[in-house]
Amino acid sequence: MGYGTTVTYTAPSAPPVFGPAGQNDSSVQGAVTVTVGVFGPSGNLNGPTTTVTFAITTPEVTTGISPATATVALGASEEFCGYAVGNVNNGITWQVDGVAGGSAATGTIVNSGFYPAGGGNYVWPGTYTAPATMPMTGDTVTITAVSQADSTKSSSAVVTLN
Repeated sequence: MGYGTTVTYTAPSAPPVFGPAGQNDSSVQGAVTVTVGVFGPSGNLNGPTTTVTFAITTPEVTTGISPATATVALGASEEFCGYAVGNVNNGITWQVDGVAGGSAATGTIVNSGFYPAGGGNYVWPGTYTAPATMPMTGDTVTITAVSQADSTKSSSAVVTLN
């Protein structure tokens, strides 16, 4: 295109629907089609047009947890911070040894609110309370922050009980 060329883009009337992260099927996630042509000084189309379709995909979900390790006395509590970013749903589900919220045998974890971490992201604190007695499975448990948007994305911390 040469000097004085105008390209007009018209956004869709509704935002695209996003599918699971990493899926590159534009029919599921949404697409924007732009038609480009050359217009003369009078505003009339001069020549052929070209149509380009851009697929809109969701970003990859990323999770994290802090601290990565901790030592907690039986019956005591420890706060963990977890996050999930890359989707409009940045919530997490806390697990202890693979059980949402934990259990009396391995300890429990509850959301203790959330707070902004900057850039529209949130950090989700979770308070882990160790069991009153040592679990029969050993002296370690795993705390996991699982993305609510993509349950295949998670981050874990290892807790040693004493």
